[in-house]
Amino acid sequence: MSTNDSPKSQQNQGGSAVDRVIGRLERVKRRGRGWVALCPAHDDHKPSLNIDIGNDGKVLLICRSQQCSYADIMAAIDLRESEGFDGSLEHTDRDRCDGDIAWIDAAYTYRDADGTALYERLRLGHFEPGCGQRFAYRHRNGARTLRTRGHDPVLFNLPAIKATAAAGGNLAYAEGEKDVLTLVNLGVVATTAGGVDDWNAEYAQHFVGARQVEIIADDDKPGRKLARQIERDLRALGVNVRVLVSPFAKDVTDHLEAGHALDELVPLEGDEESSAEADTQVLTGGAFLWDLDTDLAARWGVGSSVLWASGESLMLVGPPGTGKTTLAAQIVAGLVGLRDDVLDFPIVPARRVLYLAMDRPKQIARAMRRTFNRAERAALDERLVVRRGPLPVDLVKNPRALVDLAHKLECDVVVVDSLKDAAVKLSDDE
Repeated sequence: MSTNDSPKSQQNQGGSAVDRVIGRLERVKRRGRGWVALCPAHDDHKPSLNIDIGNDGKVLLICRSQQCSYADIMAAIDLRESEGFDGSLEHTDRDRCDGDIAWIDAAYTYRDADGTALYERLRLGHFEPGCGQRFAYRHRNGARTLRTRGHDPVLFNLPAIKATAAAGGNLAYAEGEKDVLTLVNLGVVATTAGGVDDWNAEYAQHFVGARQVEIIADDDKPGRKLARQIERDLRALGVNVRVLVSPFAKDVTDHLEAGHALDELVPLEGDEESSAEADTQVLTGGAFLWDLDTDLAARWGVGSSVLWASGESLMLVGPPGTGKTTLAAQIVAGLVGLRDDVLDFPIVPARRVLYLAMDRPKQIARAMRRTFNRAERAALDERLVVRRGPLPVDLVKNPRALVDLAHKLECDVVVVDSLKDAAVKLSDDE
């Protein structure tokens, strides 16, 4: 090892799991809460392996160059996969969960629009009576987390949803993957975001073009509230929607297993209570500070050092001439997969980037040439789209125009250079 940044310098070699792993890696360097090192599973010349410690004590190994698997990395340093945990596991399909041993009841694979597997959502069962049901995520490197990490979450069965919507077919939404698979087995094209708290208004765009969307609500207060929220989000985009519920059972799977048919589902009537007592977003001060899951999935950063959280915006602020566009170009280089890190922090690539060169586009082009070279043109042509000059609409008055443009160009990240040109009179008092 060429540096002494690992915890091995403070602890014995036979100590924790992270000691065992880092002690066998080369060119280890501290980065934020974790470390980086050469990946031992491929011919690595620039440290591309991120090392961190998961909430369950497992050593997380993420190869950002060749996406080497957890098993291959551990084998390359002559360690068993079980040695990446603090303590021993009796079975590879067991996980630690609030002190209770959990097993995997079901694993649901989530894929991007092209059908590439991104991660699995795991439904866990517990040996302790009354522990209840819990979900976790398993990533392609074998790591398990309580939230998606390293990419934005997507809808379940997304390729079929997009294809059916594009063809003007009918779609269904249910709460949970089990209900979706029940519907799919009956020939219904269905989807879900996961649980009751996993819906995101941005998912509504995937339903545009469908002839009709039937939202099948779980017959409880959170389920009915979720169905109404999805209904509002879809109607805002002009989608034809019906909200249905079983008069006999809690969900569609129980409805069918009880011997009822899909045509026995009935329209959901009435709205949820609007009082503070019924609002799940109202919390006590203590619950807000210590009960919320505040872990952030990083678009740029790692561990506790997250500069840009996935699903959130990033704003570069400074006076003229301080290098905002130059830094933006470096971030774009990471987003299109030409750089593994920016300012020594790892960055997760996007599918495609839209850059709005609104303020002096020729000057922006000159600044970006300092970051890129002609040998990278093929990647830039494939994964970067640049629109020159101001947009024909004021985004303050019509923010939907930006979403429509990104959707049309199949971009999942938008860089606005600069905000003052995109939102005319944004600072005016009106």
